[in-house]
Amino acid sequence: MPVDSGQTAILVFSRTASQEAQVKTFDRNAGQSANRAIVQRLIDHTVGTARRTQLPVFIHYDTKPSSGAFGVHLADALESVFEKGYTSILALGNDCPELSAPMLREAHARLTKQPLVLGPATDGGLYLIGIQKSAYHRQSFVSLPWETAQLQSAWQHYPAANETDIDWLDPLSDVDHAADFKTLLTRLPRWNRLLKQLRSILASFAVAASSFCQSVLSQAPFGLAPLRGPPFPLI
Repeated sequence: MPVDSGQTAILVFSRTASQEAQVKTFDRNAGQSANRAIVQRLIDHTVGTARRTQLPVFIHYDTKPSSGAFGVHLADALESVFEKGYTSILALGNDCPELSAPMLREAHARLTKQPLVLGPATDGGLYLIGIQKSAYHRQSFVSLPWETAQLQSAWQHYPAANETDIDWLDPLSDVDHAADFKTLLTRLPRWNRLLKQLRSILASFAVAASSFCQSVLSQAPFGLAPLRGPPFPLI
């Protein structure tokens, strides 16, 4: 049964897969091509999860990321959705694959009652920002310490926030580093579709790397003979 979206939309805010792969390493042995494929799968998974809520979904790629500009670009993306007539937004990135459609629907329900609904990540950041237009203040929003472990606590000083105005969701882990990715692979259940897809990516790139090495060895002149000493001592 369709969800009554009212005036709420979901904003998926992300770097492109190529840009993300340049700053994040999910598997050090797989190479950048594999990391790019992993990022694209995480983006696709996030978008698919958002669309299963049956809320309107907008995807915004931060094509010109730079140090200190994250808050500005996210603010611009939020404002572009508000300008379409929506009065509240659920904003999320691509790095929290354990976030589900039911969780998003719950966040949406809470956002109809509270001006701010925040999903705390275990590293001090946020995996979700739910904000009503009436609670959005650009300068204060941009000035938050984005991409730092102080982000959660800083929201307590946001103009529309006090002890009763922020509705905190349950903490979830995001995936920013190789250790996070390894943990994700162990936490997802065996039947999970995303887990199968991620393992398939790693396996395919491992096979490709092995085939490349075999090809190089086979094309080497006379093969690559093992190193050995001379048959008799040099005098």
